[in-house]
Amino acid sequence: MATEADDERFLTLSNDDTCNFIEEMKNDNTKRKTKSDVKLLTEWLKENNELRAVEDISVPELNQYLARFYLSVRSRTNEEYEPDSLKSIQSSINMHLMEKNGINILKDKEFHHSREVLSAKRKHLKSQGLGNKKLKADPFSSTEIDMLFEQNLLGTGNPEALLNTIWLNNTLHFGMRGRKEHIDMLFGDIKMMTTASGEQYLEYNERLTKTRTGHSDSRAFTPKMFATPGNPRCPVNAFKQYIRRRPEDALTPDSRFYLSGLTGRKVNHSVRKTTVSSLLHPNVEATTVMQLTGHTNVASVNEYSSASLQQQQTMSNILSDIGSGSRG
Repeated sequence: MATEADDERFLTLSNDDTCNFIEEMKNDNTKRKTKSDVKLLTEWLKENNELRAVEDISVPELNQYLARFYLSVRSRTNEEYEPDSLKSIQSSINMHLMEKNGINILKDKEFHHSREVLSAKRKHLKSQGLGNKKLKADPFSSTEIDMLFEQNLLGTGNPEALLNTIWLNNTLHFGMRGRKEHIDMLFGDIKMMTTASGEQYLEYNERLTKTRTGHSDSRAFTPKMFATPGNPRCPVNAFKQYIRRRPEDALTPDSRFYLSGLTGRKVNHSVRKTTVSSLLHPNVEATTVMQLTGHTNVASVNEYSSASLQQQQTMSNILSDIGSGSRG
């Protein structure tokens, strides 16, 4: 016999509810990118006297349109797109079509010609020097961080500097990846803890994100930020200052962590690269660094790291000694 508790155990949902749930869980940036790229193709189609929606065009016609689109499309400044940007546009269009009518322009044999055109276009662009240099974030140097503190852009002396410092510490110590991770943070995600010997530290309990699904890419341990007593830049002290300046009603676990928002362009990858470089240079094993940052392979960690100036000088000196008689 069914009880009232049994009735409450399962929610009554429709097919529309399942579709809406999928839509809500999509990354906002991905949705905006898809919409923008489909709009770009739509504008191109209109310029070529095609007024039908992309998903309403027959497969043979769409294949030919896409081939011409890849070959002729330019940016708003009338410049060629980077090769990877064109590939990204193709992926956005594919995502739109897969949702609308199940067409896969990345794999379906009917779109072989447009794929070949895109491949040839990307090779041509690369031969022209586009896309050959991989854009990498540069880590902050100790001198640059010192300068930011000296200019009161970091520190606890004013609200903006304190917010910048909290952002820097969270990214540096917790290995946070994108801006969205910061925006989605809740006050309860960070806990103040104390070791058995009395040392204070902050512990970050991350929630699942697009890039962290809770499976193979989850962290090996919970990231921690330890206090450095006597250090004016102690991260735990900065966090305490941040707590003291928050309104009473913003101290609940489900309150937004950043109340006023992050101003300016904060580049997480610069700080993330600083985290990896700073740990690898003192010979912390790459596999140990991976447990903090959440990387899944050593190659990914090495992409973030680069030889320090001191290491480069050491290598240069070794190479300069070749043939000089100073080495045995």
